[in-house]
Amino acid sequence: MKFDALTEWRKFKGALIQELKVTPSDDFEAIWGKGKVPDRTRFYKNKLLPKVATELGYVFQPEFLLVDYSILNADRVPVVFIESEHSAESAVRETDKLCAVSSPVKAIFLCCPWADGSREQFLPRWKERIATHHKYLDQNAVYMIVVGEWGRGKPSDEILRYYVESFDVFGNEIEPKEELELSRPL
Repeated sequence: MKFDALTEWRKFKGALIQELKVTPSDDFEAIWGKGKVPDRTRFYKNKLLPKVATELGYVFQPEFLLVDYSILNADRVPVVFIESEHSAESAVRETDKLCAVSSPVKAIFLCCPWADGSREQFLPRWKERIATHHKYLDQNAVYMIVVGEWGRGKPSDEILRYYVESFDVFGNEIEPKEELELSRPL
């Protein structure tokens, strides 16, 4: 089921207006005036918007879309958004973030033992998150996972490799995984 923008807008607007109407005047007085910008920001973040999200049956997530890198065209429109994550365990949050931004290419860079089990452990979850987001969003994109791995096996072969994998919005592989060997053992 895709989101309908007008339906979501009407629901959000209604919940927001209702919450503004029931907020005590003292709350507004405490956040308005010179030097009160941080207080007003905290009010939106900690009180108003969480209540609106709850009223809608959604979950409030502050500061969700701080993306590590972007590549822009001449008109400063994002063509590629890139997240660099140091922990494969927490990369699902970065995957969710990439799903939420608009660009034709979205990439996550990782460093982990890809060939020694991390691929099988984490890739299905990331692909599932991509497909889940696109059940609701009508946005075409290509997702790339770029993984650096220094050394494979035990003992390590001490070769630096990068793996590049690409998926569509349903989590389907677009082309076979590429493996680049960038160094040789000493």
